[in-house]
Amino acid sequence: MEYKDYYKILEVGRNASEQDIKKAFRRLAVQFHPDKNPGDKQAEERFKLVNEAYKVLSDPDKRARYDRMGSNWQRFAAQAAEPAADGNFSDFFNLLFGDKSPFKGKDLRGKIDISLEEAFRGCEKTIRDAEGKLISIKVRPGVRHEQVLRLKGHGAKSALGGAAGDILITINILPHERFRREGDDLLLELPVALYTMVLGGRVSLETLDGSLSLKLPPANQNGKQLKIANHGMPRFKQDGQRGDLRVTLRAVLPESLSPAELALFQQLAQLGQGGGPGKP
Repeated sequence: MEYKDYYKILEVGRNASEQDIKKAFRRLAVQFHPDKNPGDKQAEERFKLVNEAYKVLSDPDKRARYDRMGSNWQRFAAQAAEPAADGNFSDFFNLLFGDKSPFKGKDLRGKIDISLEEAFRGCEKTIRDAEGKLISIKVRPGVRHEQVLRLKGHGAKSALGGAAGDILITINILPHERFRREGDDLLLELPVALYTMVLGGRVSLETLDGSLSLKLPPANQNGKQLKIANHGMPRFKQDGQRGDLRVTLRAVLPESLSPAELALFQQLAQLGQGGGPGKP
């Protein structure tokens, strides 16, 4: 990458005043303007460089950054990530003033633990920034496990006058004792008495936002799954939209049976086999 001497491009000294820089820009802009040099690619490139040089040297902040870098520009270039490209300016300009400029302070990383209930409702957490100050993080409803939240300007300060870095917070959602999450859906296993599985009836369950009553039809298979639309997690930054709740039915067998109950089950077994012993 070629170093751009903006003072040389504008034909002014390093101690040039704002007025000197403005006069030089106007003179060169007129001299190399494409309308005065139709089809001249060299004049067109010179016109672009004159504009670029003026954009830097006419801005006190950009000029100060440029002057601080000085002859050490190669060291900064080696430390920088690939600059965010802007086709209107040179790679050198994008390196100094693009989104990934090496003048920006270092990004810091951290992690916070939240419960599934906190991810469901949203919450606020407090952390310390690069200077040890307490800052509040607002976690929106529906945030996902290992989602990264960016707190702009709260990272390390730049030693060269650039913007401060950011803090990148990774969200760690702790396991829940009852619910499992898949995307924006919630999965739940619901114990149901054997008699209700066979005969049908109403069952109740506790969700993350209250109680819910379900009406089961007769003859439910163990492991049957029911989908309850719009009762899952909120969709992140999509107000009013939610995933689904998927409920898996798990039959609960009686722990002990009375003689009368055993006799009834024997009768059911016989009916299921075709009417009794000795019959095919």
